[in-house]
Amino acid sequence: MTRPRALLALLLALTLTVASVAAETQDEDSPFNYVTSNLLAQLLVLLLIFFGSCIGVCCLMKIDTPTMFSDKPLVINKEY
Repeated sequence: MTRPRALLALLLALTLTVASVAAETQDEDSPFNYVTSNLLAQLLVLLLIFFGSCIGVCCLMKIDTPTMFSDKPLVINKEY
């Protein structure tokens, strides 16, 4: 199992554990709706921004730069 898959499996297990504990402690006779449509939309946008940021950081970390640069300047468009 590779490292990202192990981390994803751990995160999934932790999420399921927290969700099951929250489901057991929730009162079924509660008249309140704790997740309104506005809150759900905010959570979905936050999740989208989070995943977009993670993808952006991963892409930026994969950029390879040269370890050495040549000392000669480029001779493109030099009109003396």
